[in-house]
Amino acid sequence: MSNGRNGKKTRTEEIKAVDVAIGILTTDEARELFSKTFNPAFLQKSSKVVFSKVRAKEAAKVLVTMGQKFKNPAMVEMATALRLNSFTRVKKAIDDMVAELKKEKKDEIDHRDMCIKDLNTNELTTEQTERDKADKETTLEDVTATIKSLSDEIATLTAEIKELNAQLEQAAKDRDAANADFMATVADQQATQKLVGKALAALKAFYDKKAMLLLAKKHQHGEKKQGPPPPPGFDAYEKSQAGAGVMAMLQQIITDAGLLEKEAIKDEQNAIKAYQEFQAETNNSIDEKNLGITNKNEDKAKLEEKKVQLDESLAQLNTELQGLNDESGDLHKECDFILKNFEERQAARDQEIDALGQVKAILSGAKP
Repeated sequence: MSNGRNGKKTRTEEIKAVDVAIGILTTDEARELFSKTFNPAFLQKSSKVVFSKVRAKEAAKVLVTMGQKFKNPAMVEMATALRLNSFTRVKKAIDDMVAELKKEKKDEIDHRDMCIKDLNTNELTTEQTERDKADKETTLEDVTATIKSLSDEIATLTAEIKELNAQLEQAAKDRDAANADFMATVADQQATQKLVGKALAALKAFYDKKAMLLLAKKHQHGEKKQGPPPPPGFDAYEKSQAGAGVMAMLQQIITDAGLLEKEAIKDEQNAIKAYQEFQAETNNSIDEKNLGITNKNEDKAKLEEKKVQLDESLAQLNTELQGLNDESGDLHKECDFILKNFEERQAARDQEIDALGQVKAILSGAKP
């Protein structure tokens, strides 16, 4: 960049030197000299020679000065050619220099256009890349939030399944305990019925036997009269009444025990049904929650894969933005001076071309 600036400074100074040379060639003294030289009244062959030498000397002086100042071998060469009265070569050199200046002017226009195009492209690409980055960042935030939500939902379902399994386990324990109570109750009622039944049978056999004996004795002494007998069947009646009460009580116990057994069986059947329904509903709920966990894990896995892709895309976009930023910096270093000084530099080259044209015209004998 330093060499570039020095070159631009040298070119500017060169333009100023050409202006000085033109100034020298267009002074009043030079005009008077040229006027006298071209005055028809004094036009002679010798005067033409003198005029040519004067023009050559003055032009050579200017060209040597500019050549030494700008370290331009072409200008020194033109000065040497002038001393040798080689105007043709100098004119050719001027034409070449003008052509070079026009080429530089066109190159600078192309460079300016390229700078504008590249800077605009860089700016538009940067804006689009920043929009893409913003969109992906928004998507990444949504994906991350959804992953977090799915993780929370999976954790909740897992906790609910754990609680349902604990309820099933407790219900199974309760069912076992209730069944044990049922079995004990049925066994107790059946034992009661059996035991009381034996007692009832023993009493019944006793009272039946006693009644038979009384009846037989009555038949044996039926014809003997031994004073007033007790009321018929009085003794047998008292014993029968007491026995009947006990047996009735025993029979009621047997009946109640049978009812309790049936009631216990019915309650057990209802409890088994309720437990089975609870077990089925709970297992269905567990299955649904497990399915929910499976689906959510699949969704989460897809989103996590998408998150990885988004992270990679964002990293790539950041790299691209850094590259665009570096490119922008390089473009500004290369283009800012040209864009800022373009009109001035173009005008300066136009002036330089015009000045060289005037020098060529003077060397060709035209009036300044």
